[in-house]
Amino acid sequence: WVHFTERIGGSIEENDAAFAAFKLGQISQDQVKERVLRNWSRNGKTIKDLSLKIFDEVPVREDAKETIDYLKQRGYLICMITGSLDGIAQVVGKKLSIEDWYANTTLCFDEEGKLIDLTTYLDEKATKIDQLNNYCARKNILPQQCAVIGDSSNDIGLFEVTGNGIAIASEFGAKELENYARRK
Repeated sequence: WVHFTERIGGSIEENDAAFAAFKLGQISQDQVKERVLRNWSRNGKTIKDLSLKIFDEVPVREDAKETIDYLKQRGYLICMITGSLDGIAQVVGKKLSIEDWYANTTLCFDEEGKLIDLTTYLDEKATKIDQLNNYCARKNILPQQCAVIGDSSNDIGLFEVTGNGIAIASEFGAKELENYARRK
């Protein structure tokens, strides 16, 4: 979200204010979406081709590819569940060879490639749990058989459901996540 917002010339503060107002019950989910779309569209840069280039720029942790490859070589199933944008999840999934992924926001473009809508789930805890349950059902495994690596407070629900949370340090600095982690 931050990378995309910065690169298209939007205001992170405006997005943060919209989400904060929603959490306080001052605006609806539709109003959050409207404010974010207006913020992102103000400079006319929210076109599909540019968005795809921006998604491709998103950096991944230096040790991420090595870690994913290591786990796959040992037979572990890998799924990415992120609060980020679908385009970013798709690009990061490709960079890390992660075929199964879920994102909490989908961008919708019209025939000319202009951003016209987005679908987002503001109850990220419930959404991520639903996504984990969907993945587990598809793979015929239980959530308790999964380990979750997380870096922000929106991962707390996954840590609770699996009982196997691993908190990693990131720019999101979610200290409260450590209280739910099995490993830090």
